Amino acid sequence: MFNKIAGFLTVGLAIGASAASAELRSAEVGLTSTGTSGDSGDIGTATLFGNVDLAFGPDFGVQTAVRSFHSEDQNSSATADGSSIVAFGYRDIGFGRLGFVLGRAEMAGIEQGANLYGVGFQVGNSGDSLHSSHLLAVIDIDDISDETAIVSSFSVASAVSERVAITGGLDYTYIEVFGYDWDTFTYDVGVEFYATPRVQLSATLGGSYADDGFASASDVEAMLGVSYLFGNEVGPRRQRDLTAANFGL
Repeated sequence: MFNKIAGFLTVGLAIGASAASAELRSAEVGLTSTGTSGDSGDIGTATLFGNVDLAFGPDFGVQTAVRSFHSEDQNSSATADGSSIVAFGYRDIGFGRLGFVLGRAEMAGIEQGANLYGVGFQVGNSGDSLHSSHLLAVIDIDDISDETAIVSSFSVASAVSERVAITGGLDYTYIEVFGYDWDTFTYDVGVEFYATPRVQLSATLGGSYADDGFASASDVEAMLGVSYLFGNEVGPRRQRDLTAANFGL
């Protein structure tokens, strides 16, 4: 699975380089380690991710986000592998960006995946102290009676110094599967520390709550991450990207 993300990044960068009018605004490559504990089990997850933001003229651009993960349940020894890719085609609207989102996620072994379609909206420009991202989308899930999920996502980052930014996120997902109505909420707060303008260290603490009307489940999640930034958008006041993580993929 980790080879897929390298392939996605290579293809994305090659396409961008071949487009005469394309300009690299930013790119990011990183790794996170996540621990989840609660009703879902005690699960450890390693995720490799990359984000690329290409500009096509002064007003238009495309962000592409890819991620690949491997997780293990410490109690049952069960494992899972998956990958996803999300593209956000946007137009600059002065105080942010507005555009359409397409995505695809797949799980290894079960040959099942999902397609995502939606609208993305970003507030904040390079150099601003406050940036936020908003998403409203539907997800068509393969082979589950063509079920559709509705996803709403909000994330925010506020630069509090030249090296530190505070982050937060809140996501809601609704899906009807096999006659059950699932409502899921996820939330997190975190901090980004920039050892240099291009080297970012991050830590978040959050959780999730799911309810189908008959039973509920809750989990606590902690994550540590490191990433390297390319291009002109660096440091805690950088223009934020919509990432695969924003969509729950």
